[in-house]
Amino acid sequence: MRQAGSVKTGGRKKGTPNKKTCFLSKELAKNNLNVIEQLSFLFPELSDDKKADVLLKLMEYLYPKRKPIDAIVGSEDEKIIVNLTIPHNGREGLDSGK
Repeated sequence: MRQAGSVKTGGRKKGTPNKKTCFLSKELAKNNLNVIEQLSFLFPELSDDKKADVLLKLMEYLYPKRKPIDAIVGSEDEKIIVNLTIPHNGREGLDSGK
């Protein structure tokens, strides 16, 4: 393991695509399969629960996952500790009374 602050040697250069990603992209193109087009065709046919699942899965690729944040507010005598936690599965608080 290299020490912090030392120069990176070896490995992929920044921006070099992953081999599996390249392979998958080429295979999809070779078979004329456009994932976005297929998704937009199938999406209206899904139940509301499935639509929510699809959208939550896609959000993982659009927005970074958040880590819990701890904040201490107040003076030395009086401290208020706030813990903010974003659920990893994205479903917490979305269920309608279940």
